[in-house]
Amino acid sequence: MRFTKKVLSLVLAGTMAISLAGCGGGSKTTSNGLDANGEWKPSSSINIRVPFAAGGSADTIARIAAKGMEATYGQTAVVNNLTGANGAIAANDLLSKNPAPTEMMVAGIGLFTLAPLFNSDIKVNLDDFQIVGSLIAEDFVLLAAPEKTGVSDFEGLMEYGKDKRIVCAGNPSGGTTHLLAKALFGEAGIECEVLSEDGGSKNALAVASGDADCCIVSANAALQYVQDGSLVPLACFSEEDYTGYEGHTVPTVKDKGYDIVFKSCNFLMTKKGVDPAVTDKIYQDMLAYRETDEFKELAGNASYIPDNQNGEEVRKTVEDSADFCKEMYEKYYAGEAK
Repeated sequence: MRFTKKVLSLVLAGTMAISLAGCGGGSKTTSNGLDANGEWKPSSSINIRVPFAAGGSADTIARIAAKGMEATYGQTAVVNNLTGANGAIAANDLLSKNPAPTEMMVAGIGLFTLAPLFNSDIKVNLDDFQIVGSLIAEDFVLLAAPEKTGVSDFEGLMEYGKDKRIVCAGNPSGGTTHLLAKALFGEAGIECEVLSEDGGSKNALAVASGDADCCIVSANAALQYVQDGSLVPLACFSEEDYTGYEGHTVPTVKDKGYDIVFKSCNFLMTKKGVDPAVTDKIYQDMLAYRETDEFKELAGNASYIPDNQNGEEVRKTVEDSADFCKEMYEKYYAGEAK
């Protein structure tokens, strides 16, 4: 996802400076329930932990959400970047506080799916958290460069793989796209080497330049390559066809006979013990802010399309994805050092 200096300056102005002042403080006296009018009125600042580096796409989305909370509740929303251990450091910091709706975290789905499988030191339990709602969800797409390989559709790639080993650009071992490549080509009985690059855009570039036969990246990471025609989308790892590329309807690998579904998502959560009525109200307020002109401007500048799943829907997505990842890990990564 690409973010302009304009959108970063807008959201950082409201959150970066205050985050420095709020890093060391804990939760003050807060309103932990709904008032008589069914509203939530925090009486102190809102602390939002973000386990991603400042300036990146996930951080920018979190800051847009924080700006919405400030506009809605009239309280400062402090964004604290607590990186490391795939989000476990931020999660443990949240768990160290008493349950309060003003103590939040932006989590990625990998914290509860892939990270614990590939790193035994990461011990997190989804049941310890109350999910507010989704911030963003992204599809993963399989792509190839017809000019380099002659492959222009999914069937062509499968045929291509009958005679030679496929090189697929993706994450290092332990990453989402590495697992998806292992699962897809493993289920197809095709030998595959995963070429690990630093980031989805670089994985797409590796295919466009001929260093790899195909890649699996988030749909947005390949957008410019699809637009200029250097890459062709072959399939997506979703429940439904992907229609985000103009002129393309990308079929699912599930429709091709491979039951492999995984969607990246980042979501907002609190520690378990917060009144669900409050987290539901925060979610409803998030949806309302997304209808404002301010949000639409910020989101548009950031090429950010929000996801509107509620907490229970997000939990179901995470649980289903965790089951899938565990099955694929046991099948294709058994014996690897953790």
